[in-house]
Parts: sequence; structure tokens; C-alpha cells
Amino acid sequence: MKNKELADVVDDTNVLEEEYEPVKKKPKTFSIKEFRKNLKSENILDVLGTFQELLVKILLALLEKRGLLTSVVKGLIHDDADIICMTIDTLRNQILENPLVSKTVKMRTFNTAVIKDVVQLYNWKGPVSLQKGPKKKNEDIVVTQVDPVLKVKVSDCVHQFLLTLCTSFKYGVIFRDPQIGLGRKMQNNLIYTVIDSLDSPWKHSYASELVIKICGACPDLAKTVWTNLKPSLEPRRTEQWLVALKFMKNLVKELGPSRIENCIKELTPQQLAQITQMLVAPTQILKILLEGETFSDKYLKYHTSHILTRCIELVELYLKSAEAILTSENYSTYKNLIQAHLDRNFPNSTLLLTNYKAKDELVDDYNFLDVIFQLLSMYQKVCPQLLDFTSPSINFKKILDYTKKISQDKSGILEIKIVKLYLDQDPVAFLPNTQLFEQILPFILHCYCKLHDDASYRVLEKIFLNTGIFQWCEAEISIWITSLTNIEKCTDSIIQLFTNTLSLVFEKSTLYFTELSEIKASLSGSKKSMDLKEILESIAMENDTKIIRKYSLIKHTYMLCKILMPEKRTCESFSTRWNL
Repeated sequence: MKNKELADVVDDTNVLEEEYEPVKKKPKTFSIKEFRKNLKSENILDVLGTFQELLVKILLALLEKRGLLTSVVKGLIHDDADIICMTIDTLRNQILENPLVSKTVKMRTFNTAVIKDVVQLYNWKGPVSLQKGPKKKNEDIVVTQVDPVLKVKVSDCVHQFLLTLCTSFKYGVIFRDPQIGLGRKMQNNLIYTVIDSLDSPWKHSYASELVIKICGACPDLAKTVWTNLKPSLEPRRTEQWLVALKFMKNLVKELGPSRIENCIKELTPQQLAQITQMLVAPTQILKILLEGETFSDKYLKYHTSHILTRCIELVELYLKSAEAILTSENYSTYKNLIQAHLDRNFPNSTLLLTNYKAKDELVDDYNFLDVIFQLLSMYQKVCPQLLDFTSPSINFKKILDYTKKISQDKSGILEIKIVKLYLDQDPVAFLPNTQLFEQILPFILHCYCKLHDDASYRVLEKIFLNTGIFQWCEAEISIWITSLTNIEKCTDSIIQLFTNTLSLVFEKSTLYFTELSEIKASLSGSKKSMDLKEILESIAMENDTKIIRKYSLIKHTYMLCKILMPEKRTCESFSTRWNL
């Protein structure tokens, strides 16, 4: 063809007819109407070959022909796997991923009708010949099982095409919505068609992933997905409910703050709070999850608490992201709005801990409490208003005793988590003069000696700080705790000495400091005064009754110091600790 003919090809269908004639098996005029009536593999292959071989201008001219692609795609549901995959791959490679084809042309080409037909290919059940047998009267319909390998082949091909079409800003037909769905105009109507075409996508692996990826690319459509999902999230003891919860968990994970980072600076605190709620803590979903018998049924409470934890974890990420971007005033406004939303729509600590001893054969007691306290720990970080341990129905000591009972061979991680939470909420209950202190400290010390983990260390650090003994020397807490690792075997007697020493110093702190002052005075320049090491050794070994009687309270501390620290560091550490 000459250049002049190429320029006129869009408006001259006769040129197209002449161009097609040499490659057709039966020379005849190209007719869209006739093409629709006689959709066969031969016609599809001809069109695909044309897409692959013709110049871009001719390709664009073909795409301008209304109904052409609709005719190609509409009958694919009845064709075999190879024809389907060849068709879809060609559309993806030659049109969708072709940089010379504009997004406007793609949107006209892959219109609502085409997209719906492509989506239906997820339900491909084999060619027509495999789907049904004869339809003659009095004859049974024969249904043949489609080859699962071919089924996967078709689904994979369709899935890759739809992922590119619906989630790629470079090749697809999606647009960024700077207001994330808060505006009056929907920016992604065509993609809405895809979501609307999928029936309960959370029940199917390919459709589930497609919808989740769509929401990640177009978070403005998340509200539509939540609305569609809502009826399936009504709490009930069914497998379908768990499938819907799993989908919700994956969807929430996909909708992190990175999805709106391109427009977060342009949003007001009120808009950002509204978007955060809509994406990862939608009111309509929270209400349906918490209604009915959710908290009177241990099974429902367990799974609901698990998904609520995932939601509030994402809320925390949004808060951190906003804090790094917004001004202090705007962040404060945003945080207050988020906390108010959580306070209205999330269950409080009393509701979560009610009937925690209830039995359910489908729920492990330890895992149940672990999930509950994981959620409560998130409350502490994000929305402390939801925590209330003053309720008469919540007895911390009983909960801890019950946890130890069901822990069996567990390492004590859950108990540490519980202690930390209660310590932060009610530090007075953990002072050294309480029974709780005498019960908790030995347990945490044993855990640290066994695990040497950060969680145990942090709780011990909080307990030590809470005593007030280390008020002006907080750095030394690390020395006392980590010195436990110097002991080859941390016995019960050593742990008890550690606990008793802290309790004794706390109880008689005035007397303790008096003794220290006297030791310091005895060392201030008097030649007759004893050396510090000699005094301390005499106290420890009980060599001098007079010294023992005078400094009996310090004996416990120095003995503990000798046990925890190497011989050469004992006196130095003790001297540094009290500035002697």
C-alpha cells in the first residue's frame, strides 16, 4: 500500500476489504454483521493475525470499528483453551501493552461489554462440545468434566490480562483519584464494571486477588467492595464466613498508607480521617461484625478479634505516616478524629475479656487469650480510651493464673505481654510492697534467664523503674538485669534474693540510704576507717557482729551484687552505684 492509501485507511473500509482478501480462505466483503453471526476459530485467527502484522494505523482503524472486538470476545466462552489464550494474549500484547495505542482508544476498545465477557472467562467450563451432550427429546444431557490443567491455563491468561487492564497506570485504563472517592465524580467507572461483574469474588482465588489488587491501585473503589462484602461478614459459624474474613484481612493489608501517599499532603485532616476510616476501618463493616452474638460466642469473638487487630494495625500505620507529613496541629486533629471513631466502633477491654474461660472445642484457650491481648496491646498504642481495667469483672491476678495454667510448655510470652499491659495501666499494683510484685518479678526473671529476649527485658526495666529505687540512676537498671546472664544457672534462691532485695530496699529506703551515708562518711579521710572492700566483705561474710548490726540492710544488696557480677567488678560497681 502507498503512503496516501495508508493515510485514508481509517475512513475507507474498501481498503481494508482489499487488504484482507489475499489472506482469507473465501474471498468476500468484510461484514461486521456477518462476522457476528459466524463467530468461528478461523475468523478469530484471521483477526488476530491482522492485529499482529498490520501497521499501527491499520490496527487503530480496526479498533475504531464498533463491535469488532465485542464479536471476537463474546463467543470465547464456548471455544477451546488454545483459542482463548491466543486471543487474550494477543489483545494484551498488541493492544493493551502497545505504547502507541492511547488510553482513550483502549477505553473505547475495552468497553463495558468486552470487559464483562472477558471476566466471564474465569468461569470457562470447556468448549461447547464438552459442556453438553445431545438435546434430543428423552435423551439425558451429558456433562463432561473439563481438564483442570486447561482450566488453570485459561484462568491464568485471563487473570494476567485483567491485572494489566485494571491495575496498571502505564498500560491499563485506570486513573488516580486525588480525593480517594470523596469527590462527586467517580474516576474509574470502567473498573467499577469489573468489580460489579464478579459474583462473590472472595470465594475464588483469581477473582479475589484481582479485586484486592484493583483496590490497591484504585483505593477510591474500596468502598464499593466493602459494601458488596458486608452481607457475607455477618458473624456465623460457617466456612464461608471464614473465607470472607480472610478476604477482608488481605484487603485491609493491601490498603496501607502507601496507597494514598501521592495525595495525602493535599487532604485536610478531616478528609484524611474519613479516608482512613473508609479504607481500613469502615463503619458499616465494624457494625455488622460486632452485632448479634459475637461476644457471647467464643468462636465468633476469637475470629472477630483477630480481624479487628489487623484493622487497628493498619490504623497505626496511617497515624505514623500522617505524623511524618502533617503539621503538629493538623496531626493532633487527625489523631483525635481517628480515636473518636475507634472509641465508637471497637469493643472495649471489658467486653473482650468477659467470659474468657468459656470453652469451645474449635478454639484453643491459649490462642484465644493471645489474640485478645494482642488487640488490647494495639489499643494501648492507638486508642487507650478503649482500655478499662478498673471493672470489677476483670481480675488481673486470676487472668494471669489462668494463663499460666493453660500455657503448658509455652515460654511465657503471653504472660509477659499481659504483665506489660497491666503494668502500664496500673503501675501502683506492681510496687515492691504488693503481693503481685512478689509473684510477677520472679516469673519474669526466670523468663529472662531462659530466653534472654527483648520482651522480658523491657518488662523488667519497667518494673525496676516503677520501684522508684533507680530514680536518679536509670542507666544502672541495664547492669542489674543483664548481669543475670553472667550466672551459669539462675536458681530459685538467686531469683528470690533479687526479689527480696528490691522489696527490702523499697520498704526501708530511708534506713538504706542512711547506712550508705554512714559508710561514705567512714571512708572520708580517716586513716583508721576501714577500706570499702573490707567493710563490704565483712558485711557479706558476717565477720564482724558490730558491722553486721550497723549495716545489716546493705548486706542483701552487696550479696546480690557479688552473685551477679564478676569478683573484680563487684566493689567497683557498688561504689559507682552509690557514689562512694
